[in-house]
Amino acid sequence: MPAPKVLVVGLGAMGSGIYSTLSSGPFDFDMLGYDVYKPCVDKIVNDDADKAERQAKIKGLIDVNDAFGCPPDVVILMVVNAAQIESLLFNPPSYISTLPPTTALLLMSTISPSSCLKISSLSSQHGLNGGPLILDAPVSGGPTRAANGTLSIMASSYPSTLNHPFTQVLKALSTNGSGSTAKAIHQLLAGVHIASCSEALHLAKTVGLDLEVFYDLVNGAAGGSWMFKDRGRRVVDGMNGGNVEVKSKVPIFVKDLGIVVDEGEGMGVGTPMGRRALELFERGVEMGLGDKDDSEIWKVHEDMMVGVNEVGENVFDDGKVVEVGSEPSHNVVLDNLYTRVMYVAFGVGKSTLPHIHQTDSVYVFLSEGGAKVMNMVKGVGCKHDFMEFGEVRYGVHSRSCPLVHRITCCPDSPVNCFDVEIKSPPPLRGGKEVESIEGHELVKVREKVRVFKLVLRGGEEYVRNYDFFHVVVCGSDGEIMVGGEEGGGWREETKKGTAAWSAPTLAPGIKYKNVGDSDYLIYVVQFREGWKAEE
Repeated sequence: MPAPKVLVVGLGAMGSGIYSTLSSGPFDFDMLGYDVYKPCVDKIVNDDADKAERQAKIKGLIDVNDAFGCPPDVVILMVVNAAQIESLLFNPPSYISTLPPTTALLLMSTISPSSCLKISSLSSQHGLNGGPLILDAPVSGGPTRAANGTLSIMASSYPSTLNHPFTQVLKALSTNGSGSTAKAIHQLLAGVHIASCSEALHLAKTVGLDLEVFYDLVNGAAGGSWMFKDRGRRVVDGMNGGNVEVKSKVPIFVKDLGIVVDEGEGMGVGTPMGRRALELFERGVEMGLGDKDDSEIWKVHEDMMVGVNEVGENVFDDGKVVEVGSEPSHNVVLDNLYTRVMYVAFGVGKSTLPHIHQTDSVYVFLSEGGAKVMNMVKGVGCKHDFMEFGEVRYGVHSRSCPLVHRITCCPDSPVNCFDVEIKSPPPLRGGKEVESIEGHELVKVREKVRVFKLVLRGGEEYVRNYDFFHVVVCGSDGEIMVGGEEGGGWREETKKGTAAWSAPTLAPGIKYKNVGDSDYLIYVVQFREGWKAEE
């Protein structure tokens, strides 16, 4: 019997470890790998001439079947998020259309249950003869356990899928989505443990306890946990000035905790501790810890102790810091009692002035191809960050815990984004909150806001009737027909970088139709009721 053909898509820290495990030891698999970043592919080739020749044939996923000589038996997807999975599988030329029912598709990335169900549905619609077998199989254990073959795999699918000869080692939970649900809840625990571990050790350091003694004490007592023993060791090393190896980066828990908080909110189940932990990790990314190990989240606690007028570790050129609305790259396009919206734009190699954020913000990034920046944060130093087009982030800022930084655009693309400040809660109206809008995608949920995304292709239309206080920010240039083509309709140009505030309306909705050549893109920021503004 020929060796099963296995393709690993995504050869980062986790994917390369999985590839290495399946390529060695007692396993007999015919292996190939794919990654858009060529150095990752080069690492798996080594000195194997035959493998190098076959890998060289793969310019895109569509070429994999030719390199194998037939479709693979198993495709393992270990990429960053659901958007990357959908892009790889369904964007033209559609790789999913080449995969038959005999191929098992293992979704090992951490994605939301709803994303897993969507991918499964699209695969059955567009795959060859009904598409591949789908296995929802997120993993836990990190790069080390990926490389030594000891990952914990939370797998679920339909019973027929789990009988596939190459997936029998995985145990079923129930139907598609359950594995991702279990992984999401697991990551809630993991993220909260890391947050509480960093907080406890920062408190111990602040009051002058011996960190080594305290670390050993906790590990021998009821407050200890696997996460405290693992991350706590690295926290102590970092606090003592040692170099901390990057094993799991901070943004991983921004994504994972974001999934569980959003899914919980969508089902009406609150996750208050998960939300607070998420805000801690989000603040870490904003501080420039995006490339650091997640154990270094303790620096967020330390940064909170740096006052607005103190220097911290980072000294700006002349020591001056301006209010964000006065920073020249931040163009204020809307300002009222509830919000201030700024459209931020500056070119390649340009820098903002050092500026201060003292209000929670929704950030919508609109740089074509993404934007790579150097983020110099007071109290932390200079760190690199990358924002994808359409990425939405939530920044937690206040007068007592502000963000002070300066951003420099790297030589890839200019920076374009919205900064939607959340100043005050809207008037109380009562009634049930709007949790979904037809035709819109819910992309971010926080205590103060929900953010929806709408894309209209050419000729598509929708009826706008938002029964809540909201800001609409426009992410594209184009032309729309407002009110219908008959009976009082008019054409209106849309301009990227504009914003509008609106109160709820009970009147019949107004029809919007995209009559331009490009997509019509807007983000709707719903201001939720019931929270209190900082006094």
